[in-house]
Amino acid sequence: GDGGDNNNNNNNTSGDNNGNDDDAASSSLGKWCANMRRNYKKFKNGKTSPKTHPKWEERFKQLDELGFTWQFVWTKTFDERVQELKAYKEIHGNCNVPRSFHENPSLGQWCSQMRSMYKANQKGEAVKNTYIINDYRIEQLETIGFKWKL
Repeated sequence: GDGGDNNNNNNNTSGDNNGNDDDAASSSLGKWCANMRRNYKKFKNGKTSPKTHPKWEERFKQLDELGFTWQFVWTKTFDERVQELKAYKEIHGNCNVPRSFHENPSLGQWCSQMRSMYKANQKGEAVKNTYIINDYRIEQLETIGFKWKL
């Protein structure tokens, strides 16, 4: 095949694809992830030509599709946020978390961030953030009743 069909789990983008550089600093995976993040930053900032490294763009696209986190930030995983959202829905009957939700302010901010990234994604704009919004995650949120417009 095209090399993309040898991994049956490529839709499992639960937010675990961070390659945490600190925990894995001595591992080859952690070093590889750190190296990919450096290369991605150079590529996006125009400091490296696609002609110099023709396979980089395809690798970056594949990593995006897997939900790879380009800017690693210590935060909750996507799945943890979805669980918080489900708990909110159990109590309030919907997923319309206010941005200034006093019981969990970061959940309200996260929902707002998801909506902004979704909007940018729909317009085809590049999204720079901790969470990558992809079809799998969009479907996950929509399945529990998340609304993209309030």
